[in-house]
Amino acid sequence: MIKKYFNAKQTDSLYALGGEQSKAALTPESFGQVSNTQLYPLGEIKESSQIGFNDNISIYKLRFNSAVLQMLIGPDDGDKLQTFLFQPYSRITNLTSPTKYLVGEVEI
Repeated sequence: MIKKYFNAKQTDSLYALGGEQSKAALTPESFGQVSNTQLYPLGEIKESSQIGFNDNISIYKLRFNSAVLQMLIGPDDGDKLQTFLFQPYSRITNLTSPTKYLVGEVEI
């Protein structure tokens, strides 16, 4: 679902996947700004594959038109996204702070 919304640039739908905690930390406007300036310029997600799981957080390798990144996602108690993080791809993923929110280069 994230890939579908991302590739269609449906920022509102992506934001709606977030839980109360993530929405309290990042406004729809801020999420839209980060998406438009840092994420969408990467192009479409061409391929995605789950490469790991740690402390209730799934780690995906994402291949874009212009880059390879990894995405970390994890649910809150209501099955909404609490963790939604894009970072440079690494074969070894070290989750040191799974409750932080990072979208693009903006950590909240």
